[in-house]
Amino acid sequence: GLCAGLLWTAQGSLLLSYPTESQKGRFFAIFWTIFNLGAVVGSAIQLGLSWNETTSDDVSSTVYAVFVGLSAIAVVLPLLLVSPARMVRTDGSRVVVPSHPNWKEELVGLYRCLRNNLWIPLLFPFFLASNWFYTYQFNSFNGALFTLRTRSLNNMLYWLTQSISAIGFGMALDCSSLRRTARAWRGLLFVFTVSMCVWGATLHYQRTYTRADLVDPRLPQFARIDLRDSDYPGHVILYIFMGLLDAVWQSYAYWLMGAMSNDASQLSHLVGMYKCIQSAGAAGVFRMDANGAPYLTELVVSWALCGVGVLFVIPVLWLKATDKTPECVIQCTVDVEVCIETRRPSDTISEKDIGSLDLDRERERRESENRVYTLQW
Repeated sequence: GLCAGLLWTAQGSLLLSYPTESQKGRFFAIFWTIFNLGAVVGSAIQLGLSWNETTSDDVSSTVYAVFVGLSAIAVVLPLLLVSPARMVRTDGSRVVVPSHPNWKEELVGLYRCLRNNLWIPLLFPFFLASNWFYTYQFNSFNGALFTLRTRSLNNMLYWLTQSISAIGFGMALDCSSLRRTARAWRGLLFVFTVSMCVWGATLHYQRTYTRADLVDPRLPQFARIDLRDSDYPGHVILYIFMGLLDAVWQSYAYWLMGAMSNDASQLSHLVGMYKCIQSAGAAGVFRMDANGAPYLTELVVSWALCGVGVLFVIPVLWLKATDKTPECVIQCTVDVEVCIETRRPSDTISEKDIGSLDLDRERERRESENRVYTLQW
C-alpha cells in the first residue's frame, strides 16, 4: 500500500503531462490496456492451474510464486523511462518539468492547488466511487457465486474487456471532429448510462442470493456456479459489462484531470488526491464487507455513489470545461555564454579547402566567429 501511493502518483503525473491535449485519452488507453493485460495473464495462469478443479476454492502456492516472480521482474522496467526534461511532444512542445520541493513546500503547493481551484472537491465523490465498487464485484458477486476456475475465467474476461473498452473510449474522448467540451459532456453521459444499466441488471441477480446463503451452516450447501452450468452465460455477460463500467469510469477520470491542466506539478497534486480518495473509499468498503454487511446493502451504496459522483461532475464541466487548456508559461531572463569553436586563425587555409572564396575574407570571418558572446534571452 505504501509503495502503491508513490507508484500511482508518479505514474498519473507522467501519463497526463507527456501527451498533447489531443492524445490524452489514447495515452491512458495504452496504459490501461498494458496494465490490465497483467491481470489477464494472471487470471489465465490461475485458470490453467485450476482447470481440473471444479469444486476447490483454494489458490495454490504455485500461483503466488509466479505472481511474485513477475512483480520482481517488473521492478526494473521504470528505469527505461525517458526523463521528462528530455521529452518532446509530437507537436514540438516540451513537458513543463516542475521543481522538486521539500515536503513542506509540497504541502503548501497542495494547499494552493485546492485554494486556487475550488472546483476540485466536487470531483471527490467521483474519485471515491472509482474503486468502491470493486469489493462488490470481486467479493460479493464473483467470489460468492462461482467456483475457482470459473472465477479465474470471469476475471480474465473482465480485464480483457477493460483493455478493449479503454482503447475505444479513449479514442472517442480524443475524437478531433468534436469540440472538447462536447466530448466531455457526451463522455459523462455514456459513463452514467453504463453505470445505471450495469447496477440495474446486477440488482436482478442479487435478489437470488444473500450472504447468509454462503455462511449459515444450518442452510443447505450453497451450489456455486461452474462455467458449464446453464445459468452461467447470463452471469458472465453481466460481469463483462462490469469490466466495461470500470474501464470507462477510470478513463473518464484521468481524461478529465488531464483536460483541466497541462502542468505536471498540478497534475501530480490532482492524481495524488485521486488516488488518496480512491484508496480511502476502497479501505472503507473493504471494512464494510468484513463486518458482514448484506450484499444488497453493498450494491445499493455502490449504485448510489456512482450516481452522486456523476452528478457532482456536472458543475465542474459547466464552470471549467474549455476547448483548450493554456500551457504553463515561465517568464525569466538568463545570461547565456555562447562559444562558437572554429579552426584557429593561424591554421593554413588553401584554395583547395575553400574553392574560389577569397582567402583574406574567409580568415577574417573565422576570426570574428572564434569569440565568446554574452547574450540575454
